Parts: sequence; C-alpha cells; structure tokens
Amino acid sequence: MKKIFNIAILVLIINYSNVLSQSERPKAIINIVVDNLSNSEIDRNSLLLSDEGLIMLRDKGFSYTNASYPYISKSTACDYSTISTGTTPRYHGIISSQWYSPKAEINISCIENKNIVLIDNNKNKKKGYDASKLMASTIGDELKVYTQGESKIYSVSLNNIAAVLLGGHAADGAFWFDASSGNWVTSDYYMSWLPEWVSNFNNRNKSFLYLSEDWKLTYNDYNYNIDKETYDKKNFPITLKDYQDKKTPYNIISSTPMGCMLLVDFTQKLIINERIGKDNIPDILNINFSTITDSRLDKGTYSIAKADFIIRLDKEIARLIKLLNEEIGTNNYIITLTGTHPQGQYVSDLKKYKIPTGIFDPWRAKALLNSYLMAKYGQGSWILNFSNQQIFLNKDLINKKQLSYNDFQNDVASFISDFEGIKLAIPISDINNTNNLSDTEIQYIKESIYPKRSGDIFICYQRGWAESSLYSTSTPTYNEKTTPLYIYGKNITNKTINTKVFLTGLAPTLSEILGIPIPNNSSKDDIYYDIIK
Repeated sequence: MKKIFNIAILVLIINYSNVLSQSERPKAIINIVVDNLSNSEIDRNSLLLSDEGLIMLRDKGFSYTNASYPYISKSTACDYSTISTGTTPRYHGIISSQWYSPKAEINISCIENKNIVLIDNNKNKKKGYDASKLMASTIGDELKVYTQGESKIYSVSLNNIAAVLLGGHAADGAFWFDASSGNWVTSDYYMSWLPEWVSNFNNRNKSFLYLSEDWKLTYNDYNYNIDKETYDKKNFPITLKDYQDKKTPYNIISSTPMGCMLLVDFTQKLIINERIGKDNIPDILNINFSTITDSRLDKGTYSIAKADFIIRLDKEIARLIKLLNEEIGTNNYIITLTGTHPQGQYVSDLKKYKIPTGIFDPWRAKALLNSYLMAKYGQGSWILNFSNQQIFLNKDLINKKQLSYNDFQNDVASFISDFEGIKLAIPISDINNTNNLSDTEIQYIKESIYPKRSGDIFICYQRGWAESSLYSTSTPTYNEKTTPLYIYGKNITNKTINTKVFLTGLAPTLSEILGIPIPNNSSKDDIYYDIIK
C-alpha cells in the first residue's frame, strides 16, 4: 500500500511539473519586504537612485502607488504575517511582536517557543523560534502542500521575526542574523544543524568586516534632498564600532547599509547552494531588508542618513536582481517588492512647524489610572497591562469585588479619554456602537484585534501623537502613508495603478499566478485582477 501511495505521489509531482511547464509559471517567486518603506522616500530620492534597482521595478513592472494595510496596528510583525498569509491580525493572530497574557502574567513573543532550540555554529542551547503562533496558512505553506513538498521555501532577514513569519509553517529554512555572535542562525524547527554553506559563510566573518567599516556618504552632501537645518557634517562618516553594545555587539549593522550588503551576500549563497529556481517546480524566497532603527542614527524623515540608506539599499537590490538573472534566468522569476507600515511624520518635524503633536506615555497613564481606580473601588492592581494600544483589566479582581464588568470598562474608557493625545478609548466589546469614529476607523480596529490575545479597551490616539517607546519618533496614523508595491518579472506587464489596494491581496494574487489554492484565511476578493488579466 505504501509503495502504491508513493507511486501516486510521484505521478502527481511529475504531472504538476508538466502543467507548470506548459502554462509557463515562474520558476521562483522572490518576495522582498523593506521595513517602513514609503512611496515618498523613493520619490524624494529618485534622482539619486540607479536604473537597475527600485526604479526598474517601479517603471518596468506592475506598480501600485496606493498600497496599504487595512488595520491600525503598526507592528512590523503584523505586516510580515499579512504579506505571507493574505489576511489581517484578526485572522492570522499576530497582533504585535509580543502581547500580554493575563493567564501567564507575562508578555508573550510572537515567535518564541521554549521547546525549540537555536541552531548556530557554536551549538549553544539558546531559545529558538518558530511560526506556531501564526494562525493562518501562508502562500509558502500552500505551495508546499500542493507540490507535495517538492517546492523549496526559504526566508532570510537580519530580523528573526521577519524570517520566521514570512517563511510560515512549512518553510525548508528560515535564517536570521544573530547580533550577539555575528553569525547567521536558524532553529531546530527547520533543521537539526546548519548547512555546510551557512557554516562556511559564518566562518568568513563578514559581519566583523562590515562592522569595521565606516558608513560614508555615497555622494557629496549638497546632492541630497534633506532638511539642511538639522544636518551636521560631523555626523558622517559614521564609525560603526562607536555604536556597539556589550550584549549584542553586531546589532548596529542592521541600522546601516552594511546590513543590506551582508543580507545580499548571504542571500547569494542561499540561492546558489539551495538551487532556487533550478527546475520547473516553483520555489519561494522571502527577503526582508531592515531600516534604521537605532535612535542615535535616526534623525528624522528628512535626514541625510535616511536618504543615503535608501540609495545604498537601491544598489543592493540592483545587485540582487543581477544575481537572479544570472542564476535563475531573466524571464524565469517574479519579484515583488513592498514595505511594512511606513512611519508617520516625526514629532520633532511636526513641532518645528507648530502642528499639534505630542508623545503619550502609557506607563504614566497606567499608574494614574490605577490610582484613580483604587481611590474609587479600593486597593488592588486593577490594570494588568497597557500595550499595543490596549488596556488589560484585572477581571479576577473585578469579579472578586462583585463589580459590573461593563460599568467598570466604561469607567476606565471615560477616564483615559480625558488624557491629552487620546481621541477615544472604547471597550473592545462595544466598538460597533460608537459614533465617534468613522466606519473605516471602526473596521481598522476590528481587523487589528485577535480576541484571545487582545485586551479589554482599545485606545485611539489623536492624529500627530506618538506612543512613548524605546524609539518614540514616529506618530501613529490610520492609513495616510502608502508603501510601494512593485511586481516585476515573468509575464508581468508594465503598468501603474493608482487606485487603493491592500497588502492582503498579495499572497492570493501570487497563488493565482502559480495556480495553487490561496492561503486558508485570505480572500479571492482581494486578488489584484489587473495583473491576472
């Protein structure tokens, strides 16, 4: 019986390979995701970009100028998951990079798994990561099932969250950069040991070489379209070693163009050694580029560091495209390029032009709120957590005091709503009954909530206000800024579309191109039929 089953699977694979050949499906899908990339960044620096990277993808492929995410959450973890699954946090379950668990009374990582171990050169028993908390299938998962395991699915990023969530459940491998060792690593969820080519790459110590370099401007400073008032010539060149910390000495690389270079170096070895796109059964490779996250380097939207980073990123994308042409063939693959939620305007920029703005401190608000509740209802920790624009109430204490949960929710929402910078605080169970939000805002809130991982009250900030955090520089917005969405390659025509599209449509569109089922929580209604026609 087992032999018959194996023969049947073999026939299915052979038939599938023939179908792909006849219908000229791409041999590989290359998904590129750039953190916080906006259309305005590319437009502002377009005269300094090459014709072989971002501009080529935009002008010679299918370009959507109005792509965005249909939810409020600004966590990149949500966006990676939406890109790979074709749905929102409401269905894929990743509401942030971490969320509070009232039962465990701790913050839960979106990818950490205590039963999984990190795999690196040194065989250390460090904690590992997997996609088990992702509650929807990805396009990679669906392709893997459809080809009965024959397709190769990989993801690579300097960031472990991006590598894991873009890769999905069925990936052959997800690799990320370990900022403590300077090595590329994975976990035993994917493999029991590092492939020889990864170990060889780590042994070359490229990360140490990049760390030893200075970040120098690509052009003379007068060529850049920047805020001249905030530019200080002393800022460049930047010596990376001056920004090292003891626990993660290589972390600074991710906030510089050297991180982009290291990523493409590693990706080149992956494409060659894992033979991506070398047969008629399509493969998927997900690549995530980080951006400037170190607040010491991030001097605002119009800083010269931001401008030069985009220019250097463009050069690395051009290098990647050249590699794909050499290894897979010019007309054998499809590239998609998009970004996670673009950052809003910086508080400092808004203050400069006297635009209403400010930074809301959730820790201070939590302390004041709990003091108010103790004065009214008695001693106790009434507020368990305040994170991800959500307040978690101590339901056990509310029940113990025999208080009405609904009345208590409304009391908390009313108190918080009086804080400066808060547009509205609303019980999550009562979202549909508010008259103070537009239908779009209500829908965006609903798409941001996964009931088993969300709190009791949702906070809506005033436009122009930011939530205080380690990097409290970018104001929260609902959907004002758009990210690029370029689709380029085999059988893709040259066209620009200005109508609004959501990134929930990318995974089902690529599924349609490949002729496979769409991810299980995505919708055919979101498919970009302009491309399919």
